[in-house]
Amino acid sequence: MNGDAPLRVSGAQLALQTRLDHRGGLVSSPASLFPPRETFAALGGREAVARLVDGLYDRFEKDPVLRPAFSRDLSSERERVKRFFEAWLGGSPSYFGEAWSPGLHGRHGGITISRGMAGRWVKHFLDSLAQVSTDPSVVGAIKPLVARLAMGLVNRSDEPAPGERLRCSATNADPQFLRFIQRDDAAGIATSAAAQPRLMQQQGARLLLIAAIRGKPHAAEALLQQGVDVNTPAMLPGGEAAIQNLPVLHITPLCAALAKNRVDVVNLLVEHGAQYDIFTAAFVGDLAAIRALLDAAPGLTNAHDPASDVASITPLTHAVDAGQFDAAKLLFERGANVGDNGVRLVRAAANAANEALVELLLEHGASAAGIGPGNWVLFPSIADSLIARGADVNREPGKWIGLCCTGNSGHKENAALANALVQRGADVAAIYKGRTALHCAAKAGFINIVTALIEHGANVNALNSFQETPLDDLNNAGRSIDSTAMRRLLTRHGARRSGAQA
Repeated sequence: MNGDAPLRVSGAQLALQTRLDHRGGLVSSPASLFPPRETFAALGGREAVARLVDGLYDRFEKDPVLRPAFSRDLSSERERVKRFFEAWLGGSPSYFGEAWSPGLHGRHGGITISRGMAGRWVKHFLDSLAQVSTDPSVVGAIKPLVARLAMGLVNRSDEPAPGERLRCSATNADPQFLRFIQRDDAAGIATSAAAQPRLMQQQGARLLLIAAIRGKPHAAEALLQQGVDVNTPAMLPGGEAAIQNLPVLHITPLCAALAKNRVDVVNLLVEHGAQYDIFTAAFVGDLAAIRALLDAAPGLTNAHDPASDVASITPLTHAVDAGQFDAAKLLFERGANVGDNGVRLVRAAANAANEALVELLLEHGASAAGIGPGNWVLFPSIADSLIARGADVNREPGKWIGLCCTGNSGHKENAALANALVQRGADVAAIYKGRTALHCAAKAGFINIVTALIEHGANVNALNSFQETPLDDLNNAGRSIDSTAMRRLLTRHGARRSGAQA
């Protein structure tokens, strides 16, 4: 930043940057990505949005080119997208205020999208829109923005081949490259990049972020030599974020290296032009940098991160998600507001057991009323405070089951969380993907959770959507599950197979 003395952070000399264009994004101003708020009512409100999205997804189901880019079951995705378009068109903002939202780039980071695919998506959208509204003012307000958003997600130059896999792996990073990064193997990265030129375009920013997080300077240098932009923010895969104890948020490689004190990587990134901005300063809790940046450009206090496009991610979001109480306090003193992020911010602080940060947010107008189940129930004083302010573990009925009662994605038994949730009123009769909590926990082999559920009144003979009892569901359990012990536990409490006599 011109005219400001550089700061020294973790041993690196860093010049402050008040501009944000280095963070990418679809346009310079997130506001220009949204139609006028009156568009929602002019279109016909929630019912019209539902018809629009249903028509859109009916078309996706029949499109052989686009269908592979979507998950197998589109029912839950339809509902989420309805909430998105309602918020985007000017209706209830709950999608952005209550649901975790990384922005469109973040949501689509695991999908390869060509210009042809984006064009097909736009055509389907406009065809569906034409069946909902023929008002030229409504169509005129929506059409150019939809095209801009869709084309802004293009991340490949060629068109997909028939049958090509379009969704990336769960980590959204090539395993071979991850091995090279872990070994800090610059030569291996260069050789593989030459053999897979498209991968750098699609995953380069995330790979550089992982190299920075892990403190691998040779790997980072090799990725930079492959043309990866030193300043492009990316999001860590969920597993990597958990291992590094960092939030899943768009951060730059410099931010990652500073957060983990990877001094060699910090120096390397700075030499290659890495920018030190308000989002990074808030994330790492650099109060001096925050003050200097806001003195020079007060508008940065509530700036939206361009990398998160339609999601309203501000410096306060970065401070709270990173657990930086003093940085959040300073931002509030400089005029920060929680905006649409209030519920998200409180939830993040509460799940991290940061009671002081929770109270700070509540004091500054954040709401707990939209908070559903989460790890916050494990912390009694936080749980008491949030429930008194409207938090509800049964918000989105059955969602709590997915947090602790299934063995999906390698989840281990977390009896403490399950107990805390049911003690805070979680509905043991709720249905999650066609099954009760008892069905899910029994199939996963979670003995302690099954015991707790039974103690709290769970019906051991409840039927799932296939008309099966939990005892029936044991037939679908994995080989690693001690089905014999689970069967004994259930039958001891009166469990039967479906169709069996009482």
